Amino acid sequence: MRRWSAHPIARDWGGAWRVDLRPLSELIPSRSCSNPHPAHSSHPISSHLTLPTCFQFTLQICRRDDHSLLTMKEHTQPPVASIAIIGASCQLPSGVDNTNALWDFCSKAQCSARPYPESRFKSAHYYHPAAHKQGHFNVRAGSFLDRDISSFDAAFFNITATEAVSMDPQQRLLLECAFTALENAGLDLNELSGKSDIGVFAGGSKSDYDALINLDQFTATHYAATGNAMTMFANRVSYFFNWRGPSITIDTACSSSLSALHAAVQSLRHGECSTALVGGSFLQLSPMLLSHMAAIGYMHQTLPIFCLSS
Repeated sequence: MRRWSAHPIARDWGGAWRVDLRPLSELIPSRSCSNPHPAHSSHPISSHLTLPTCFQFTLQICRRDDHSLLTMKEHTQPPVASIAIIGASCQLPSGVDNTNALWDFCSKAQCSARPYPESRFKSAHYYHPAAHKQGHFNVRAGSFLDRDISSFDAAFFNITATEAVSMDPQQRLLLECAFTALENAGLDLNELSGKSDIGVFAGGSKSDYDALINLDQFTATHYAATGNAMTMFANRVSYFFNWRGPSITIDTACSSSLSALHAAVQSLRHGECSTALVGGSFLQLSPMLLSHMAAIGYMHQTLPIFCLSS
């Protein structure tokens, strides 16, 4: 593939720049690469991230008359090892609390939508069929966890009761899932403690719990700032397991967890991490975000809305 376009350096010389992309197989003899971690067909969630074909990148800056070559820079990307998913865990609507249940749920094309639970908020007070009515929303159902989201074993994670009260339930769920995922992977937590090459990449977004706490700042504890900061999605996991590697929370709306996965893969490829934990958490606790989303036409009254759909 060749692409020609203007470039500041090229314009200074009255020229243009060109990028040539050629598969590495054209430059060196082909060779097979064995996979040290074959996928197990008995575990449908176990998988590998297939790496793209390696390319050679060549940059040429030439005079417009193309009589003389001014600069050439070459870089060849060597083959890299495969990346394996060695453990997983989840807490999802409709009682899906492990990877086997998730596989069954998806393979049967089930739907998790149900009426809003009264424990969250009185949805009937905010419903209106007109999507753009201020302060209301035009949907009657959503996907919610079956469990009590207020329950949390704070002592297990060395968190005081006072701090746990001010801690976003999204962070609590992420901590629980992180621990379960490491158990699923069969990793020794004592051996991992203190390592600087283990990263945490978390997908997060707006916190309804933070908005609710801010309604009355006089009753909030002194842990409210750290308990609801989105950066703590990843930082709290790294702190509990005593990991010293990258600890990053990413917000790209509906694709936050997918973006976190991409960042983790890049960190593994570049040698920043030998192991990476990726996760995401989201809870709908108040009608505020729903009303804002409905106001700009994101919600449909009868049809389901899918993540990343048009």
